[in-house]
Amino acid sequence: MKPLETRDDQQMLCAEIVSEHGRSVSRLVGALLRNVPSCSPWDVDDVVQTTFLRLHLTVLAGRLDPSRSVASYLKTIARNVTRDLIRTESSRERLRAGSWPFGGEPFDAARDVSIDQVSRCVEELPCSLRAIYELRFERGLSQTLTARRLSCSRQNVRTLEATSSTA
Repeated sequence: MKPLETRDDQQMLCAEIVSEHGRSVSRLVGALLRNVPSCSPWDVDDVVQTTFLRLHLTVLAGRLDPSRSVASYLKTIARNVTRDLIRTESSRERLRAGSWPFGGEPFDAARDVSIDQVSRCVEELPCSLRAIYELRFERGLSQTLTARRLSCSRQNVRTLEATSSTA
């Protein structure tokens, strides 16, 4: 594969890949979603489109490895996007079916909680978690900006959020 020097070269490469591999990716995704009852033909189109969008972004970033088969790369992306869709649909189906793991209806408990109760819970948090809560959820900052404000790594913010949500 020759080096892609201009944006036109990148777009031409993507167009060639879509015309060459579009049908096989579509067939693969269709086969993967065939037995998933909650998925529709539009889901196949969405997965195929997302697959080629990810490829396009990879090409634009200059990260397409010329030593790797484009077909296997596309199949890997398509499988991963399909798995994500199935997981999402599975979660939605469980919620629709009422199999909420905590008993009752989803969000019933949230309706019965007052602002005062939430404020008391936040006050009881350790300092580091309270700071993350205030920056992330009250001020709406991203994990990256929260980490910068607290002079820690983004991974540290993610870990603290994850451990506090399971507690």
